[in-house]
Formats: sequence, C-alpha cells, structure tokens
Amino acid sequence: MADLRLLPDRIAAPDGSTWAALWHGNLVHAEVPDAGAVLEAPRWVVWSGTPAAGLFDESPLVWGSPAWAKFDEALRVVAAAAGPRTVLVRPHARHVVSDLPSCLRVLERTNIPNLRLLLDPASMLTEDMKTSAQDHVTRILEGIAGHPGVDAVVAQDEVVARICEREWPRAVMVR
Repeated sequence: MADLRLLPDRIAAPDGSTWAALWHGNLVHAEVPDAGAVLEAPRWVVWSGTPAAGLFDESPLVWGSPAWAKFDEALRVVAAAAGPRTVLVRPHARHVVSDLPSCLRVLERTNIPNLRLLLDPASMLTEDMKTSAQDHVTRILEGIAGHPGVDAVVAQDEVVARICEREWPRAVMVR
C-alpha cells in the first residue's frame, strides 16, 4: 500500500478517499466521538486522553489507575459505537497511552476485537527525549514492529520515517 496522508480531520488513502476519521477529543474526560461525524469512515482514530484540562496539557495523574479506568470505560463505549469499524488509539507523551509499555498494554490486555493502534513515535517523545529522538524512536519501533495490532505508523517526522523504513519496511506510513 502506498503512503497515507495525514490531514486535519482525516487520514487520506492514495486515491483521496478517507482511510480514517480523526477525532480530537479526550477519552479520559469521558468525551466520545460524535458517531455522525465519523460514521462513514472505515476507521476512527482517537487520542487516549489525559486527566488534564486541555488535550495536550501535562498531568501527573495520567499514569494512575483512575485515568486508566476512565480511558478503558470510554474506549469500550467508542468501540461499541464504532460497530464493525476499527478504532485506532493514537498515543501521545502526555496521555494515558504514551509509551511502548502502555501501547502494548492496550493491545494485549484490552479485549476489544476492533481495537488497533495508530503508532505515532514523534508524539510519544517529551521535549527532553527529542535530543536523543533517534534512539527513542528506534526502541519504540523495535519493540512493536510487526505487531498485528498496529495498523499504521505516523511518519511525518524525517527521523521517524527513516528509522521506520529501516526497522519496519513493510509498515503502512502516514505522512
């Protein structure tokens, strides 16, 4: 498959059709996507979310069990609303799903058949990690490359794209 394109509201297939709809809400705040807005898309991409007020604000509560419980509950609601569509969780450094262990936790411990991952290594890096981005991205990709629960990799960052091409040459990349 040729590369996919990341747009503000969706991921586009090479022919311009919608590969996935993007939802920019916060599952930890029990927000769920408006099914009407994303219903036609074959896949829904959701951020896992954070207990913080803003979607990308920092919160020390993000790693606690209450945040995970809220995320798990909201994820089940979203997966049920999605019906046969695939729900892709997109990780972020300030979210519940933020690093390789939390990505694997979602994929391996969540018994939701239509759940997958849209891996986004660049968004998983904190500011401090960016000075050694190549090492961090390599470890993320080495740890999850080829996992059947990963549908695609966001590779808009040049470092991510280069490492992904080397570590996981058959990955579907979103650029």
